[in-house]
Amino acid sequence: MVGDKVKNFIKKELFPMIQNNSAEKKMNEKIARISNYDSEDINNLELQYVRFDNQTKLENMKSEYDNSINRVAKFEDKAKSNLVAISISVTIILGLIKPINEIYTKYNNIVIKIIGTILCFGVVFFMLYAGILSLKVLMEKNVLYKVSLIELNKVNLIQLNNSDEPMKKTYAQNIELNEMNNTIRNNYINTSFRCIRNALSLLVVIFIIGIIPISNNQENDMEDKLNEIQDSINEINNDITRFKVEESNSTDLINKQEESMKKLEEDIAILKSKLSEQENKK
Repeated sequence: MVGDKVKNFIKKELFPMIQNNSAEKKMNEKIARISNYDSEDINNLELQYVRFDNQTKLENMKSEYDNSINRVAKFEDKAKSNLVAISISVTIILGLIKPINEIYTKYNNIVIKIIGTILCFGVVFFMLYAGILSLKVLMEKNVLYKVSLIELNKVNLIQLNNSDEPMKKTYAQNIELNEMNNTIRNNYINTSFRCIRNALSLLVVIFIIGIIPISNNQENDMEDKLNEIQDSINEINNDITRFKVEESNSTDLINKQEESMKKLEEDIAILKSKLSEQENKK
């Protein structure tokens, strides 16, 4: 039972286009079957949207027929409202391009990037699908079934006994067909609305991910620490090398000074020897 609820939730709320396509297919089959029937045989069908009998007044049937046609305008208004909502949402999406880019630069985790990409594609998909459904309501699904003059003339020929029954059947058939098409339009509008809602929900998720105060992930922190340690090691090595160079230079200087001292001592010894020889000669 829980599994059925989850399945229905996925089909109806998360991916409403699945249920809409299934319902439209069944409804189109009924429309094709009823439209191929002669109005005189309409009683042989199980009508879903209209009921009439001998006590039903023809004026009531005409009123219901007019209502089935007038309801089309209401669905068209809803479709236009959805298109306005989509245009506003597109503006919001364009405004979130920068935050979305910040998510990619903010998170170096490949999983987060994949999730962000899926969310972005989901937003675009739901918005496009909602727009297509709304446009179909205004353009493709604007079929109306009206009582034609040919049908009226045919009914008038049959209506020799002053009975309203043939006319009721004609109106009933057209009412049923119009209401079935209105149901398809209504399903399109509801599906379009759910798609817009899902797209906005995904935008909220993207926004939340973007504002989470995370400077870097754990992997980046470890990498930064390793880099800091490596820099410290390099600095120590440079200091050791510089110290060795300085020590080497100091040793060379001392050696040179010692050599100079030895040479001076040798010169002094030579001078003393010469002075001693001169004194002996005197």
